Amino acid sequence: MLTSIAEYLQRFKSFVPKESLFIKKLQTILQEETGVFVSEDRIRVVSGTIFVEVPGALKNEIFFKKEAILEKAKKISGGRKIKNIR
Repeated sequence: MLTSIAEYLQRFKSFVPKESLFIKKLQTILQEETGVFVSEDRIRVVSGTIFVEVPGALKNEIFFKKEAILEKAKKISGGRKIKNIR
């Protein structure tokens, strides 16, 4: 029984790096497009929407570059359906 639980948990270990890697890539895209570093803990993806928790001025900059950011995010999404950024 313990072996099967360990095997089950091992599956989830492989999911975490993929999400973390995607967030790191989003971080790079945001920095390239806006010129501002956004820490990983300020970026999350829920149901195809990228949420970025930053001050208002930076939110405006992200909004102005929204199309370019979304286009690049879709290219690196790895099958995720990225629809919006907020």
